Amino acid sequence: MASKKSTAALRKALTRAKNEEKRNRLELALLKAHEIKGCGKDPNFSELAEEFNVSCSTLGHQFNGHISKREDGIKCWLLPVEAEDALVSFLQEAACWGFPETKETAKEYALDIFCNLSGDSMVEIRQNWMDHFLDRHADTLKSVWGTSQTTLRGGAANPETIDHWFSLLSETIAKFSIVPELIFAMDETCCFIDKSTRHFKVIGCSRQHAQTVLKNENQESITLIPLVSAAGQLYPPTVIFKGKQIKGKAELPNPLGAS
Repeated sequence: MASKKSTAALRKALTRAKNEEKRNRLELALLKAHEIKGCGKDPNFSELAEEFNVSCSTLGHQFNGHISKREDGIKCWLLPVEAEDALVSFLQEAACWGFPETKETAKEYALDIFCNLSGDSMVEIRQNWMDHFLDRHADTLKSVWGTSQTTLRGGAANPETIDHWFSLLSETIAKFSIVPELIFAMDETCCFIDKSTRHFKVIGCSRQHAQTVLKNENQESITLIPLVSAAGQLYPPTVIFKGKQIKGKAELPNPLGAS
């Protein structure tokens, strides 16, 4: 059985589809009314309303230059239509690249856009503004629970995802004319300082000749970040120590002379 939340979302989607269809029928009726007026005749709004299944009074008001409720509501929007469409495109692109914005950060972007357009830096956005924004653009945006890439990493190693990633990379390189010397690959890994450098006794099975160890006596670790460019140029790795006081740091090898 569908949940109440999914049922409500389906109901909203159907309502939006009906409203869009109603607006299309009204535009067709207005177009025909103006064609009749252009021929020197007065349009019969009752007949046109019945033909296109629209409200006769709404058709008459629209024909005489009155704006609709939707157009009147747009005047009350925080951002102009063009700016709001640009914000929608940005949020879609950010989500496509795997860096989706939260409601809080998206609202901050909207506030920055408004301040830049109006010059008013004292305005505040209401708490439920973002909910109305998402409701207006429910056909392209929605609020969902984010999933960590760690849980998706295993399932992401498939030909479709890899081809899509390289396609995005190729488009970006071609769009901005990025040369190989400016393309870098980097990764980080956690390394135990004394891993595989010293032996210590553990309690193992008596029948087992060698006892493998998956943990370390010394819990001190560092973060190693290697870096290489697409042109094949290598750079010294970055080593990040998690603490200032490290046991036996004077005896540790330091070929880079890090302080």
